[in-house]
Amino acid sequence: MLIRQAPSSGCDQRSAKARKISPRERSRTMPALDAQHAGILASAGVIASYLKHFNDPKAEFGFAAVWVVGPTVPRCLSVGD
Repeated sequence: MLIRQAPSSGCDQRSAKARKISPRERSRTMPALDAQHAGILASAGVIASYLKHFNDPKAEFGFAAVWVVGPTVPRCLSVGD
C-alpha cells in the first residue's frame, strides 16, 4: 500500500467496523489500527492527512475513541478529538 493510500484505507476499515457494531456499543468501543509493522502509519502526518480528507471517526461513527498503535509508545496516537 502506498502511504498516500493509507488514509483512505483507514476510513474503509473504520466504516466496515462501524457497520458491524450497534450504535449503543460503538459509544463504548475503541477500535485501534495495528501499525506495529507499518510504523509510518502511526505518524502525525498520516493522521493529519486522514483528518483533512475524512471526518473525525469518533464523531462520524460514534466510537469512544480511535487509535493508531505503532511499534513504540510515541507512535500510539489518537485519531481526532
